[in-house]
Amino acid sequence: MLASTVEGDERKLEIVKEFSKFNHCYNKDWFARIYRPNNLLSLTCGICRQIANNAVELHCDEHEEEEQAYLFGEECLENYLKNNNNKCPIQQHDVCKFYKNRTARKQIEHLLAVNCQQSNYIAENQKIMEIHDLGNKSISINEIFSLIKDVGELKEVYSKTKKEIECLKSDIKQLKCQKEINENDDYKKTNMPSTLDFDFFKSNQYICFGLEQNIHIWNVDKNELVKSLETRKPTKCVKFSLCNENVICYSLADQRIFFSNFITGEELGVFKGHNGI
Repeated sequence: MLASTVEGDERKLEIVKEFSKFNHCYNKDWFARIYRPNNLLSLTCGICRQIANNAVELHCDEHEEEEQAYLFGEECLENYLKNNNNKCPIQQHDVCKFYKNRTARKQIEHLLAVNCQQSNYIAENQKIMEIHDLGNKSISINEIFSLIKDVGELKEVYSKTKKEIECLKSDIKQLKCQKEINENDDYKKTNMPSTLDFDFFKSNQYICFGLEQNIHIWNVDKNELVKSLETRKPTKCVKFSLCNENVICYSLADQRIFFSNFITGEELGVFKGHNGI
């Protein structure tokens, strides 16, 4: 509780310092938003009729017996005395005396702090109401259709871009496979593969290719040779089977097509007599 009070007093002091940068008196209309004018009369400067800044009170001998206290803003009074040969603004006598009215200054400091806090509260409420009003504004049918159209176009662009990215990824994988084959010491030969295919089995990428009179199956992810099949004749084409992940089919120069299990090396079937393979 004590910490909260100290923090509040420090905030009030900051507000008063900010306003006290200006030596002229405070506009009473600014205070009238939350205080009745009659409650501010005792704090009004006797010269400019505004709320006294750095309040001072007259202490002249000539009206020492009067019950009324004469309050002024310090700068207002000093300017008046300077321009009127130091004559008192009440009775126009010479040698005008005054002193700081600490009670009035404390009251005005408090009014400044409370009024600033109230003004901030009002401003925040106005912002909230503006946001609330904005949220309650009706949207026309045309605006709704326009939003739907924009969303549809964005989805179309996203779908097209996604497909292009997938194609690029596939091309990159093929290039990577070919690069790894070319860089492997076992296959750095002058003869290039006559045919090549790749596919995914059990979360690993495989390639198969014909080289001279052999077919080779390679696990790219593990960087190891899985199987080599001898064909005795040059291979024209080799593909992984779409029906069985352990089967490859390949054609030779003698117009025959073979199906083999590349894991066991077993020949599963042969087709003969085809042209244009």
